[in-house]
Amino acid sequence: MTMGGVSNTVRDGALGTGRASVENLMVVFGASSGGTDDTVYSYSDPDDMKAEQEHGPLVQASSYLMGEGPILVVPVHQDVAGVAGAITKSGAGPTITVAGAPYDAYAVAIAIMKAGDLGVGEFKYTINSNATTPKYSGIIQIPAGGTYAIPNTNLTLTFPAGSYVLNETYTFPCTAPGFTTTELNDAIDAFLLSPYKASLALVVGTPADAAATAALAAAIQTKAASAETTKKRYMRWFIEGADDTDANLLTATINTDAKRVVCCPGFVELFSEVDGTYHKRSAAWAVARRALAVPAQRHVGRTKDGTLKGINSLYRDERKTPGLGTDTGRLCVIRTYVEKAGYYVEDDYTLAAQGSDFSQLRNGRLMDAALYISDGALFDYLHDDFELAASGTLAEHEAKAIEEYVGQALSEGLVDTKKASATQFVVNRVYTNRTLRCKTRIQTRPDAKWIENDIGFTRTVSE
Repeated sequence: MTMGGVSNTVRDGALGTGRASVENLMVVFGASSGGTDDTVYSYSDPDDMKAEQEHGPLVQASSYLMGEGPILVVPVHQDVAGVAGAITKSGAGPTITVAGAPYDAYAVAIAIMKAGDLGVGEFKYTINSNATTPKYSGIIQIPAGGTYAIPNTNLTLTFPAGSYVLNETYTFPCTAPGFTTTELNDAIDAFLLSPYKASLALVVGTPADAAATAALAAAIQTKAASAETTKKRYMRWFIEGADDTDANLLTATINTDAKRVVCCPGFVELFSEVDGTYHKRSAAWAVARRALAVPAQRHVGRTKDGTLKGINSLYRDERKTPGLGTDTGRLCVIRTYVEKAGYYVEDDYTLAAQGSDFSQLRNGRLMDAALYISDGALFDYLHDDFELAASGTLAEHEAKAIEEYVGQALSEGLVDTKKASATQFVVNRVYTNRTLRCKTRIQTRPDAKWIENDIGFTRTVSE
């Protein structure tokens, strides 16, 4: 025996190619130095979020996303520590060392600004040396004790005794802390068991390689599908693509079928709302913010909405190196156009199988909005009693009343808000086994991916 309730069968293939309250609400999963793991936080003020979550990729991404409004945040337990890489120095001065597990993916550079030993020499540093215009600290005296903690990074530099050389530099990369799929699943489960709902989700964390990217997409799809059927959480997920070659990414994801997952490879130089500098970040952050800003039916690449926010430059431009953002590649990438300055999404691909109605993010978001609306309206009829006709079918006036009630909810929620062109809701008059059978159909508002313009001269122009 199973419990009563409303169930849905989502049709896929018909095209051949949330409730409003959660339609533009996003939950963000990632690593931070503050907060409590596997706990859902709701923020509308970035300062509150930063005070509680402190430092790390989760804080950086959340601050950026909150430029569009409130979000939910879930810190994930970090079982992969951040690592400070080997230091490269430019000259023959003393060898600086670094200790500590970094809070984020920094590109650290130290420049000697005054020659001399401990307590005499001076230096400056930056944590975004890979940016077009790195932001350096002020001039700092090399400590007499030999150690200096870089603020808000969990990194401590050790300057050994010796004569430091003017203009010598020391550089080292840092990887951000991370988490395994097991830890991420625990955080997702905590969210799904909470009273909070969201229609969008971003996982902050760059997979190690292309294979790990495909594995993450598959794991997220499993969670998302289960959440849809068992918990009625209808969500679309954004994940970062690995910093790997295009060929490797295509090979690894070619057989991945994850219709609720948008995978965004490529990186951008992105403005930080936390420290006012630019850092190398995943393109997924920018795509997720655009999705958060626009209604469910809108393509995140609509050029009329302008450039993606906060981007200074692209590390990978689909226009210049095409191949990932195609019907076969199915990866959501960022590009430039020759017609207009700025940075735009090429197409809103999901990792759905080719031919799926949900190969576009916008179709998936529209379906999720419809599911929330229809669920809410149909729930009012659960365990209601219905009059039958003499033939044993549902009485016509009963069926008409349900069609009018649910149909109006769908029309008001989707058509009147311009999310869909039209909707249709029909109740099956055959009523058996205590089951009310219904059919909902939605006519989309398609976008124009290609525009053809026949242009030429003429001797006359007719009105």
